[in-house]
Amino acid sequence: MTKAYIAALCAAVSLVGCTDTESPSQAESLSPASVTETVTTTAPAAETAASTTTVRQKKPKLITVDVISYNGENLTYEYEGEQLTVTLERSAFSDHIYGSKEKTVSEKIINNRFGLPVKADIRLSEDKAAVEYCNVFDKNVIEINFSTLYELGGNKGSAPLTECVCYLKRIEGSIYELGNKFYKLEIDLNELDNSMKADFGDYSDSIYFSGYLFNDGANDKVIPGYIGEAIIHEGDEVSSESRGNADLYRFFGTVQSVKDGRASVLLTDGKTTCDVPTYYNDGEVNEGAEVMIVLDAEPSLFGSGEEYRSDYAVFYTEPKIYLLKRHWDIQTLAYALPDETNSRKLTVTTVEEIEAVAGD
Repeated sequence: MTKAYIAALCAAVSLVGCTDTESPSQAESLSPASVTETVTTTAPAAETAASTTTVRQKKPKLITVDVISYNGENLTYEYEGEQLTVTLERSAFSDHIYGSKEKTVSEKIINNRFGLPVKADIRLSEDKAAVEYCNVFDKNVIEINFSTLYELGGNKGSAPLTECVCYLKRIEGSIYELGNKFYKLEIDLNELDNSMKADFGDYSDSIYFSGYLFNDGANDKVIPGYIGEAIIHEGDEVSSESRGNADLYRFFGTVQSVKDGRASVLLTDGKTTCDVPTYYNDGEVNEGAEVMIVLDAEPSLFGSGEEYRSDYAVFYTEPKIYLLKRHWDIQTLAYALPDETNSRKLTVTTVEEIEAVAGD
């Protein structure tokens, strides 16, 4: 075997690679054209000259559809005059956060309280039975914050940030007026994640705000994304601190009755009742339902037999979603508190643990 033959043989088995640099999120909306992947094959070793064959496998391109509905599992949409229903898992939304149990902003945009029609950029699976990617931001909303209110008020340029800090004034229940001296909006704080629904009372000032404004031209339809306490610093700098409820206990119980926007909940101790409003919730509050509720109360409330009444509560209507499987028997749970290092994890105290301590 000659040296020239060996050199030719080595050249024949050289590999040519390719890299797919597509981003799973923003790049989806920026690149609606078909995306291709390249697969390279090499000539058999017996051949003395190198040759390659390239096979291109196309991903379905993004299409823009008119959304009819989304129920948490299936998306119904209209495209080119045809109405179709396909599977859409929450993980396919462009803003889905791995591990989060809260509704995505995408879901809130689709099922918006204003009844506005929504378009979506979607990528279907090869068999067209499921959505692999869905972006409802680009076609429907723009991101805004407390400083944007200056422009929404018809002003040009920008204002000092310290002058843009907002206030919140309750209209009714979870509906608030949010504004500053430049502009005001009506927002529903129940559209925040449950963990961010703080007790803002009837009026709060020094508010930091960000959210999503529908681009229908009216400049008055907003889904809040974040509400915090504005911290003003020297040099016209503004930061924020969360006004959520991560430091409050979650109690477990059964809804006894619902009337006039309030619910009576019997805790799992079988003797303590809570009379609380239902305007903060992640779903419909129904009589007979097992719930987890955030209360501004100490754990000693459990077992007290008290008739507790408050104008603040946050209802988790499907508590099992947030619990480990071993805690799915709600009647065995007393209360829980978000973990200090991971707010998505709950540290649960059971009825049995409390009874064991009481028996010592």
